[in-house]
Formats: sequence, C-alpha cells, structure tokens
Amino acid sequence: MGISNIRIENFRSIKRLFIDFNKINIFIGENGAGKSNIISAINYYYKNLIANYEDDSIFDINNKFSNCVKISITFDLSKIIKICKNHINLGNSRYIKYYQEIINFADTRKKTVTLIKIKNIKVIWQGASFRERQILYELFPVYMIDSRKVDLEDWGNLWGYMGDLIKIDNDTSETIHKKFEEDISKYNLDTIFDRVHSKFKNLNIRLKKLSPKDYAVLMSQVYFSGKDFMLNDNRLSYNSNGINVFNYTNILIEILNIMAERKLKEPIIIMDEPELSLHNNFMDKMIDRIFYVSNNIYFLIATHSPRIVKYIMKYDEGYASIFHIDKSGKYSETSKMNMFEKTENKSRARVNDDHVNAYFSKLILAVEGETELELFNNKYLREVFPVLKDVHVIYKAMTDDPIKHIISPHYRKHIIPVIYVCDMDKFIDMDISTNTATIKNEFQNEFAKERYFYGRKRYTDSLCSRRILRIAEKCKFHYRYPFYETHDSNYKEFINLIKAHLKNYNYMVFSTTVEGALINSKNIDDIMRFIEKVLGEPISESGQNTLSRSTRIKNIYDSLNEYDKVNFIRLLFNGKSDYLFTANQIIKRNLNIDEDLKEIITSRIEKTSGWVSDWIEYCCLNWIGHSFEEHSFVKFAKAINESDNQKKIKKMFRLTFSELYDIIKMIEKLYN
Repeated sequence: MGISNIRIENFRSIKRLFIDFNKINIFIGENGAGKSNIISAINYYYKNLIANYEDDSIFDINNKFSNCVKISITFDLSKIIKICKNHINLGNSRYIKYYQEIINFADTRKKTVTLIKIKNIKVIWQGASFRERQILYELFPVYMIDSRKVDLEDWGNLWGYMGDLIKIDNDTSETIHKKFEEDISKYNLDTIFDRVHSKFKNLNIRLKKLSPKDYAVLMSQVYFSGKDFMLNDNRLSYNSNGINVFNYTNILIEILNIMAERKLKEPIIIMDEPELSLHNNFMDKMIDRIFYVSNNIYFLIATHSPRIVKYIMKYDEGYASIFHIDKSGKYSETSKMNMFEKTENKSRARVNDDHVNAYFSKLILAVEGETELELFNNKYLREVFPVLKDVHVIYKAMTDDPIKHIISPHYRKHIIPVIYVCDMDKFIDMDISTNTATIKNEFQNEFAKERYFYGRKRYTDSLCSRRILRIAEKCKFHYRYPFYETHDSNYKEFINLIKAHLKNYNYMVFSTTVEGALINSKNIDDIMRFIEKVLGEPISESGQNTLSRSTRIKNIYDSLNEYDKVNFIRLLFNGKSDYLFTANQIIKRNLNIDEDLKEIITSRIEKTSGWVSDWIEYCCLNWIGHSFEEHSFVKFAKAINESDNQKKIKKMFRLTFSELYDIIKMIEKLYN
C-alpha cells in the first residue's frame, strides 16, 4: 500500500514521531504545530533518495547538541510483487529482469530504508543500495501540490507528469521516430529538415538526445496540438484562483490515476492546504474524487479546513486516517484520531462544522445548555479574560451522547484538552422522601475504577470518591421551606468533595447550576438593582395589579431572610435551589406556598432572554464606573487595557463570581 509507515527523529520541531499510514492521511493542528515539518521530512527524504540535496534547516534548533536526523520509511511492495509475479507467470519477458529485480529486492514484501544525516557529513543510507533506492523512487513517485506555490496561471509542469505517464522505452521511441520521418517525407518537409541538419553539422552543433520522459512530453504536446492550457477558450489568468486550483488538482489526480492503472507505480500525492481559494462545493468534489481514486493513489494532506475533515469523518469507510499534530513545549506530538465505528452512526450523522472546528482549537469547553453557551461567548467576559477567545465552546456536549462522542478525547483520541462545565444535577439526584442524595450510575462506575489506581493517586482519588459515596449512603440532609434551601454542613462538604474530585477528570461542576454561579450571596443586592433596571415594565394581568414586575419581586425579596433571597432570585432566573429543585418542583411539593410568590416564580425569566449577557455587562461596566444605559463596548475595551482597571475587574470577578472565576483559572492552566 505504498508508504506503510514513517519514523522521524530530530527533524526541526519533531523529536520523535511514528505514523502508520492509510490510503488517505489527513494532518490537522494549529499553525506552527509541525504539520509542514512532516511533509518537509518526506520531501527531504525523497530529494536525497537518488541525488544529493543539502538543507541545514532540518536540524533541531532547540538543542544545539542534536546533530543527527533520522528518517525511516517502510515501503509496502505487496501489490507490486503480486503484479510482477503475474507478469512472469504469463511469460511477459520484456521486463522480466526488472520484475525479478524487484522480487529479489523486496523478498519480505515490506522494505524499511533509513536516511541518516549528521551535520557536515553526507547523507548515509541504511537498508537499500543506490539501485534499490532508484527502484523505490520509480515505484513510489511523490507529487507535491502546494496551493501557495503552484503557478495557477501556468500549468507547464503538468506536461512533466504526462511524460511520466506515457514514457516509453528506446525501441518504441525509435519505431515512432521512423514512422514520423516517413510521414514527413510524404509532405516534402524532409528536404527542409535536411538543410537545417546539414547546417548544424557544418557548425559542429549537435543536439542532446531527448530522455524518454522529455520525448513523451513532446509527443503529448504534438498529440494535443498545443502547449499552453486554457479554460473555456480563455487564458488561465482570466479565471479565479479557486477555479484554477480545482482544475489543476483534478487533472493531476487523473493523470496519476491512469498511471497507477497502466504502469508499475503507486503514486503518492502530498497536498499542503489544498483548501486555499476553494469554495466549499469545490472542496467536497475534490475530496469525493480523492476517495474514488484512493485505491490507486495515496494521499498525505495537511489542512486547516474543518470542511475537509468533516467530509472525511462523515463518509470514510476505513480508507482514511486523521492525525492531530500539537506542539507540546518546543516539540510536536502526534495522535491518530479514532474514526467512527459502525456503532457510532448517530455521531457520524451529527458531525457539523462547529464540532470539527473544535479539532483546530487550543482547548474545548463542553457545556450543557444555551445559558453556558451565552455566558462563555460574552464579549465583555472574553475581553476581561482573553484566553476565552482561543477556547472553542461546544453546546450540548454534556447532555447529548452523539455530540460527546464527536468531541471527546476519550472516543476520538485527539490531543486537545477538554473542560466539561455542568450543573450538579448531572452527577446527583436528591430524594426528598429520604433526604438523601444518589450518585448517578455513570459516575458510580467511574469511581469504582479508582480502586485499581496505585501510589499517591490511589490514596488521594480513591479515598475521596469513597468518602463521597459514604456520605451519599449514610447522611440525611436538612433543608428549609419554602425553597428547599440548605446550610447543612454535611451537604456542603458533600458538594465540595464532588467538585474537587471531578476536577481531576476536567469536570468543572457548579454547586447548583450556572444560574446559581451567577447569582450568589456575594452579588444578591447588585442583582436586585439590575432587576430594577431591566424588568421595570408594568404587569396587569387581572386589571387590578398595576405594580411593575420589579416592584413585586422587590416586595417579596424584602420579606425573605438572607439565604432565601438567593434561592428566590435563582428560581426567578430559571435556576435551581440549593437542593437542586426547579420552581415547578418546589410548587408541586409545597402546597402552602404564597400565591403571589407562586405566580412570580412560575412566570420566570426565559433562559434565552439574554439576561446572562446583560448581567455580566452590567457588572463589568459598574465596576469601572461606566453607565449600563449608555454603555459602549469599544469604550469598555479601551478602559480594560488600563492595568489598574484590569486588576480591579479581575479581583471583582473573583469575589463576585467565584465559581466562574475558578473555571476560567482552570482554562488558563490547561491552555498554558
């Protein structure tokens, strides 16, 4: 199958790398991660295979003592040996020596050939003689398409590929030449050529004989009656770059596909960012064609296009591999991603551009719902904590298993860290009849695995999970009406243990819900002032109550104790109480609840009303003395660049939104 695998050591940013190749191989990762270095290593290897090519930039610049580069490629000759043996058995004696040479050379069917380059010393080869390297160069030719370097208005190099395709032996070229001379004489053109030829002789001018490839190029141009390519009777310069890239790539693929069918060759195409200038429709058609010819041609593609990766993931049937390249410190790391199995058809069908975009990010933030999505995409929050601009937020990645399977490092085996942000009710259920909590099965199973940990991890993690399970099993928690508010010390310890323990698994869990993280005892008075500003509209459902909604809320708020105030406002904004109950659950369980209170918390503020963004913006502007009513994001962005404002607002975030601040600190830690 062409190149079976490659091993690279000490090549630029690559300390050590081993890749098992498939028919279609996709390299993804950030700029500077090392994708192009893999391509450069293969290119350097091939340039030295039958010639001498020097390049001092190949060495590891991070380690001045590293002066030895090794590149090993294993070639799989199984298919070619089978063809050679068939030709020998059929008695095709014309190339029998060549066929036998290949069979003798690759008796193990796989051949590993290693390039060793030491500074100031010529390249050393292991595993193959010069003649054997010539054979490999002929059998597995490499063709490079770099959209940034291809001359899109001059496709002259395609004639060279045509020469490779129809290259013929000397006997055949002599026969064709004699026939050509006969045809020339029929039209009395031979006398003109003879006169010019005699002049050459008189001046001692001789022509260098054409190589078989050059001869094939001339034959091709004569056959097609032309040399310069045009599209729709227009010069190539008349067309857009996208159209020219698409057509150039398709012609090359077609030439090499015919070559693989007719000749003893397994071509390899290396494509560096083929998506440049291409419309999505062109990208889909190109990848579709690549799938179609992948039985004959092998592809190595470095890309930044989520569109290409999405297409590969959705429609691959075992022909493709995706490698995620990441730079950890000074060196590149590679992880082969898991493609979808047949049992994951739901995930395969659900893959979209947003999910695949996550594979190109520095860090993934997986969230449960729209409130968290709105929160972490808030422009004010992202301006205060710029790290959030480099984080890709995936919606429903906690509650929707197919989406979780798409972005999870566990399932896909990518290198990108993922932080899961979720509410406490993702992990526990509260039972009002027994006043106990139950750990959900998924996490009970996860905790059970910890008994097999060893060393310090066994002592810390396993001990913590066992304590969590014991508290859930033994403790009865106390709460107070009407909102099921609790200040039970055992319950608080239980919640804090869960939060601390799950952080080891990159789960950042709110004590209640995201609404609870945004509304707490530290900011409860501020949010009441916020409510008065944004909810001042009058309500008069019965025609008798003319109080504004904010006034009715304020009246109830003032009648409550400190702890109930927090729970009341959380329920008002669609959150949950300390005991993880919604407003509807509370009303159902508490029949004696005040009617006005019931009406207020059941006509609560919608999650998608935009209140989260307004609340964050209100706080940010208030902290630096800007007016919420006349706010300007541009002014805020300028103000936040002042160091005093930056320190002040971060300090206020830590004090006012401690749970949110902890998540952002976790993001910064993983990001760095």
